[in-house]
Amino acid sequence: MINIDGKTKLYAVLGSPISHSLSPLLHNTAFEYLELNSCYVAFQVEAKEMKEALGAVKCLGIGGVNLTHPLKEVAQPYLDQIDEKARLVGAVNTVVNREGNLVGYNTDVEGFRWSLLEEAGWDRTDSPVVMIGAGGAARAVAVSLAETGVSSIKIHNRTSENATEILDMLSQRYGVNGEVFPLEKDALAASIKNTSLLVNTLPMDPMDADGKPFYKNLRHLEETTVYDLRYSPPVPTFLDWARQAGARTFNGLGMLMAQAAEALEYFTNRQAPRELMLKKAREYSE
Repeated sequence: MINIDGKTKLYAVLGSPISHSLSPLLHNTAFEYLELNSCYVAFQVEAKEMKEALGAVKCLGIGGVNLTHPLKEVAQPYLDQIDEKARLVGAVNTVVNREGNLVGYNTDVEGFRWSLLEEAGWDRTDSPVVMIGAGGAARAVAVSLAETGVSSIKIHNRTSENATEILDMLSQRYGVNGEVFPLEKDALAASIKNTSLLVNTLPMDPMDADGKPFYKNLRHLEETTVYDLRYSPPVPTFLDWARQAGARTFNGLGMLMAQAAEALEYFTNRQAPRELMLKKAREYSE
């Protein structure tokens, strides 16, 4: 039990909507385990309020904040320093207040890598990876895959511009080969024949241009790991299809925990109790 007093250090997650966030559960679980006089809360903040919100972090002495939708891509102009990885991804999800100096980080990259390697046990970096979507989350996943050693990535997206930009960055920075494909049945069916990992980075089930879940008649994924960044519901329709098609499936709960754990380590310089945090998150989500 956290006892609030005049010395309690405050941390928070900012975003909109925010009432569904598991971040307070994860961080407060860790604070209690580490016996730290700290408390973590959630604040509803809109993108247009980002400057004022980060100013409040400074003037109120808040130890640090996490940023979620729609704030990750709009925070950079209001920070004093930005970590190289956050700059590369183009998004900040963790801000540490170091005596009035706000430093931005991105822990989604390491969060996905931990979940993929440690939780899912995936190690097929020699095979092409297929990603669905090319937004901000996809960029973090792509960097994570490149840093893990993946040499070939195929991105399926409705439009090619963002996907091409991601692959150009990966090619220049990491030497990764890549191709862009449309988000439709025949193209995806061809891609998944030769992959050991399929990642959905969209905030919804993948749909074709007509708004239909075209993937449902695709089968034979016995050699494939399918990962969906969403964690609510625990088994979205996309993962339910993948299970029926024979795939090993994982949702984004492990990534959520791991990115929170790395953020907490930036906040406190203490090792986060990852197993306990993941256990709490799974109990809450069941």
